[in-house]
Amino acid sequence: MHPKQKEILAKLKLVNGQRYSELYRGFDYEDKFPYHIKYLLQKGFINKRDRKYYLTRKGALKGSYFDDMTLNDRQHKIPIMLFVCKFKSLYYIWPKFKNDLNRRTVHTIPGAKAVFGERLADRAGDMLKVKYGVEGRLKFRAIHEYTERTTDGKILFDDIFLVYDCLVENIQSNVNWFKKAEVARLDNLWVIARRYILEDVQGSFHTDEVYENYYIHAEDLECTASDDSLG
Repeated sequence: MHPKQKEILAKLKLVNGQRYSELYRGFDYEDKFPYHIKYLLQKGFINKRDRKYYLTRKGALKGSYFDDMTLNDRQHKIPIMLFVCKFKSLYYIWPKFKNDLNRRTVHTIPGAKAVFGERLADRAGDMLKVKYGVEGRLKFRAIHEYTERTTDGKILFDDIFLVYDCLVENIQSNVNWFKKAEVARLDNLWVIARRYILEDVQGSFHTDEVYENYYIHAEDLECTASDDSLG
């Protein structure tokens, strides 16, 4: 979105229902203010009535993706739910990237991203059952901030995990279920799985920062576009 269009939306987020002359303050002829107003109206980001301009729901949603002061696009941390699934003395471990010939299998715990407009509790139960075939009683455990950087310090992932304990009452198959001692012997165990199974960390907030290049090849580590355009 054009910075001038962002500026108009930001003004309406601060004071909704402004006249043309009020919104125009701070603009000049070269800013092509009439074009930007027309564009926002056509796209449904604003409405006009009684000679005033009003923010629409669509405009408010669009405005949440940039900072009102700097107008820079925000890169949101999308909550990801992780589940420490336990059945008696067994823990559920998921072999991520098992079918990817370009990298080693990472042994991790089940997870699902939060989805816009859905309740976390509904998403959690459905994803566990559909994707992993696991059902159980969920209890919130902790927030975990996780940052993964390349070996030269550039950010690859910046995530917030919502960690839940899942007490499983019965299992359909022994596949992917391991005793704690067996989990400890697994190759390439993800740090988050290690924290909540082997170390059994307690408390409501944890953080990890790791340095590795994921599975990205050396020639693909540099971005071709500026970081400001990402997100």
